[in-house]
Amino acid sequence: MQPMKASHPRSGQNRLLHYGAAVLVVIMLIAALFQVVLALLIQPGMLFLLTAILTLALVPFVLSLTTATPAVSIAREGLTVEPVVWKNCFVPWDGVAAIKPYPLLPQASAETTRRAMVGRKKYRAAEGIMLVIPSLPLQYRIIGVLAGEGWTPVIALTNRTHQDYDTLVNRIKSYSAGKASIDLS
Repeated sequence: MQPMKASHPRSGQNRLLHYGAAVLVVIMLIAALFQVVLALLIQPGMLFLLTAILTLALVPFVLSLTTATPAVSIAREGLTVEPVVWKNCFVPWDGVAAIKPYPLLPQASAETTRRAMVGRKKYRAAEGIMLVIPSLPLQYRIIGVLAGEGWTPVIALTNRTHQDYDTLVNRIKSYSAGKASIDLS
């Protein structure tokens, strides 16, 4: 089989979202720093200290936008994770510990507005898998925590963020057969 690249169906919009999230993280970090400075300069500054803590607590969630569903290229040797903001990472199939359903997708019953906007005939329920890959860098651990995998790095592949999703999933299953635990029930 030929190597396959699966990227976002709206790559320009996706790139804008990722760069926007990265810029927002930088702004949030600078804002938190200024909030701490204000807390030290103003008596009593406890309110500014609390807002700095809240701002910093939101940073991982904004950062997760840049790592949750990156583009991937797959081949017999392994897959290459190709995020917009971060450095590409090659992962051999032996490095994929597990393939599981992605739990952070909306249920079809909760998408009545989307179904109405897209149209009943064109609507397709959200589908996705997650690849548990322990060798990925720190920033991928955020999605692992949110998806219930603990501090283990995870990436997700969904029918809304990857072109030719069905072919992608079938190839991943065939390439990783016997090398990763596959639980898509």
